[in-house]
Order: sequence, then C-alpha cells, then structure tokens
Amino acid sequence: MGSALADTLIAKGFDITVWNRTPAKAERFEAAGVRVAASTVEAVAASDVLVVCLFGHAAVASVVMTDDVARELRGKTLINLGYQDPDEVATLGQWVESHGCAFLKGSILVYPDDVRAGNAPILYGGSRQIFEAVQAVLSAMGGNPIHVADNPSGVMNAARAYSCFLVPTLIAFVHGAAICHRSGSSIEVYTRDLVLPLVQGPGLTGFLKRLSEACAQRRYDQDVQATLADWASDFRPWVDRMEADGVRLDLIRAIGDIYRDTLARGHAQHDLASIFETMVAGRPSG
Repeated sequence: MGSALADTLIAKGFDITVWNRTPAKAERFEAAGVRVAASTVEAVAASDVLVVCLFGHAAVASVVMTDDVARELRGKTLINLGYQDPDEVATLGQWVESHGCAFLKGSILVYPDDVRAGNAPILYGGSRQIFEAVQAVLSAMGGNPIHVADNPSGVMNAARAYSCFLVPTLIAFVHGAAICHRSGSSIEVYTRDLVLPLVQGPGLTGFLKRLSEACAQRRYDQDVQATLADWASDFRPWVDRMEADGVRLDLIRAIGDIYRDTLARGHAQHDLASIFETMVAGRPSG
C-alpha cells in the first residue's frame, strides 16, 4: 500500500522522498529518479508532510516514536495510514503533537490498485483545519479523502462501522453466487441483472436512508411497509431451500438469530430497522 501511495503522489507531480524498511522495495523509485532516504530520520527531515503506512502499532512505534525522529518533527504534519486500534492512535497522536507536529489518522478502505486509479475513499480523523491544510496531498493519495472525526481515534470507529457494512455485503454476494452454482443458475445473470442494478440504482440508496433515519431516531413504527415478522416469515423457506441445496448456512443462521432475538424484544410489528436494538444491546435477550 505504501508504494501505491507513493505512486499516486509522483503521478500528481509531488516531489517526494521515500523510505522503506525493506530497501529492495524502494529500488524502483530510485531507478525512476525519486529520492530514497537511507534512514527514517533522513526521510522525516526531507519533507514537511510525512506519510506513514505501516501495519500495527509496534511497527509504527519502532520506526517513528524515537528520539532521533522526534528532533525533526516540529512544524511538520504526520499522516498515519497504517492500522492501529483507537487507544494506540491516541498514544501516537499525543506523542507526535508533544513534539510540535500536527497529526492526522487515516484509514484506507480499498486495494492498492484502487488508490493508484484514484478511486479510493480514505477516511481521516483529526483537526479539520489540519485536514484542509494538507488537502492537496490527501486528494492526490486516492482521490477521495473524507473527514469523519475531529478526534484522530474516531476514524477507527468509522472504519469499523464501514467494514461491518462492506465485508458482510461482499460475503453475502459470494454466498448468492454459491446458491446460483448449486442450483444451476447463472452467476453472470445474478450479477449483471440482479445485483448490479440494485447497487447502482436509487432503490438501495433510498432503503439505506430509511434505515439510517430509523436507527438514528430509534423509531421503528414510521411508514412500515413490511414488518419484521414479515421479513422473518419470508426468511424460513429460503433457509430450507438452501439447506436442501447443500449451501453453507453460517451467515444465514446468524441473520436468523438476529431476527429471532429482535422478535423476542417485541418488535414483530416494527420495521426491519428495529434489529438495531438487538445490535446495540450486545447480547441475546433472555
């Protein structure tokens, strides 16, 4: 991912200095005429905006949180794009800011090729003023920087929420493809004529907005077009059919458990969004 970020900055005309823990990975940049630093301190000294992309707090701490680096930080901005949990982000941010350096935490939600293609939403947490001050750099790295929190640690919560939407959605798509395969239906037709029109059309957008409003207000009795009981009753025949087809049911059983627990909470005549109450409760009722 670090190489993809460097590629986008170079393509946008930025004069950059690169450093990599594995020198061989920096060789192609050196061959292209890009400055390659011999050390982290040299890299930090070379630029006013510092982009760090390392996996895990231990790696970031060992590379960045050193006395030698600290002496070079004052007046700069450090953008950390590697994975850390919120407490680790807070620790790094406090350390960086204590040495007179502005700090942003970013979370990349896509693959390196998406970054290179400029199709990458990257979430950021930290001062909006700092975010706007380095907007040109952020926009060059993927094309779509999104400020989601004034607190750097807050970006990790937003990223987790997004992942909880994206990952099950992708797995559910593959699950649907498996159903097509086991039942002799066309995966191509399923994708082209069913899934893509839904994703690209206004129907899903409207549905998600309705769910969002209901969850934010915690009101599930407004404009109910199908009750949770309806959703649950329609669900059972699907499970029986998939079981007969021999498709794995792990994901589907989890959905059934959520339906069942939400019904037990008294939401049978409420909207599908009422499962929000089960989610925030954090454990099965009864």
